[in-house]
Amino acid sequence: MPENKRVSRLRLGSRSGPQILGSQFGIEQREPFSGERDFFDANRNIAGMATSDDRVILNPFFGGSPEESQSVLLNERGRVFMRTRNLRPTFSLSKGQQKFFGNIEGPKETALQDQRETIAARILAGDPSAGDSTPEQIQFSERLREAMQQFDRNRFRLKGKTQ
Repeated sequence: MPENKRVSRLRLGSRSGPQILGSQFGIEQREPFSGERDFFDANRNIAGMATSDDRVILNPFFGGSPEESQSVLLNERGRVFMRTRNLRPTFSLSKGQQKFFGNIEGPKETALQDQRETIAARILAGDPSAGDSTPEQIQFSERLREAMQQFDRNRFRLKGKTQ
């Protein structure tokens, strides 16, 4: 199915796909697919995720506050933003962060890049599980925040008008 038809069905909330719940920084939040709901039901400690269709979802079984849910959405939108806008961190992990992540399966460079993006998104969202963040990590996360905010500002700028 062509991408544009799939997206329009999702936006309309039809039976063929989950409902879109909102958008920020150009990244939509949608309801989880049934397989994702099953995953979340079995993993209630996972609050949300960035999905392979470049959207974000929250765990419907997560009992967090509205503020925690917004933090999770910001974290996951940060991950999608980095992935789709080719804004990739190259910083080193601190010793504590390396210990926290331990041995993650998969190709070494892919796993390291995923860890960097996880840390950057956690810093962006103010998540203390980012660990002992380095100045370079904080600087990257600030650049990420500015790029995301700039995206929204540019998105709503009127065409043909000067400011």
